[in-house]
Amino acid sequence: MAVSIWPHYRGYYKRLDYALRPETGWIKTYCENSKCKKYGGYVEDKLIGFTLLVFQNPKPNSRRRMAEFFVAVHPKMLGRGFGWQLGVQTLRKAFNVLHLDEVFLRVRNDHDWGIENYPKLGFKETSPGRLVEEVVNGKRVSFRIMTLTKERYQKHPSSGKTDVT
Repeated sequence: MAVSIWPHYRGYYKRLDYALRPETGWIKTYCENSKCKKYGGYVEDKLIGFTLLVFQNPKPNSRRRMAEFFVAVHPKMLGRGFGWQLGVQTLRKAFNVLHLDEVFLRVRNDHDWGIENYPKLGFKETSPGRLVEEVVNGKRVSFRIMTLTKERYQKHPSSGKTDVT
């Protein structure tokens, strides 16, 4: 994926730019092993966004199949619904093709767009009000954890398995 040559995020999204860069980005950090699926979204043969599903090892002796979800949209394509479409298509693959039991994500506590929009894909905050802190590029960052189970996904309108009224 040619993500590393994308222009830098600006304004509201500037603090998320590290995710695209070759030395600190998600692809290097999470996909240098075979436990990662990468999906790209294209318009006229140009990569406009990507998603990752990074497979996780559940608790010992568990048969539960789960992955962490990541999504990024080209800086010039933000605000056009591409992230939503990438999310819908990736979740369909996660549950219908890869047969995962659960998909989860970490969203920055200051990322209002994510906090507002991931629930529209069916994600629910696991412990509302409880934050997980991590160090990102040398700075402490607070995250909310959101999950989507296969059962909840199958009842959600974006799964294509229910009627939208």
